[in-house]
This record gives sequence, structure tokens and C-alpha cells, in this order.
Amino acid sequence: MLYLLCLFIIACNYYTLTYGVYLWKSENNRLGSIGTIIIAVLATVAPILVLFIRR
Repeated sequence: MLYLLCLFIIACNYYTLTYGVYLWKSENNRLGSIGTIIIAVLATVAPILVLFIRR
């Protein structure tokens, strides 16, 4: 169940990560894409770490 929840968290934040890549390549907005990618990574890693630490 824990791994299924982690997969759900990753799937939800995948869109934000790909939007950051889109900003970098298509819109040439590097500052916005870096911020979006950082938010996506933190929003993925932090909850997964909390899930495994509290296990």
C-alpha cells in the first residue's frame, strides 16, 4: 500500500515536472522552469521521505 501511495504522489507531480521542462524548451523561460522543477522535486521527495521515515 505504501508503494502504491508513493506511485500516486509521483504521478501527480509528474505533470508539474514536465511543465517545467516545457517552459525551458518551448517558452525559453529558464527562471520559471527552474522554480517549477524545484517545486515539483520537493513536492515529490518530501512526502515520500515522511512516509518511509514514519513507517
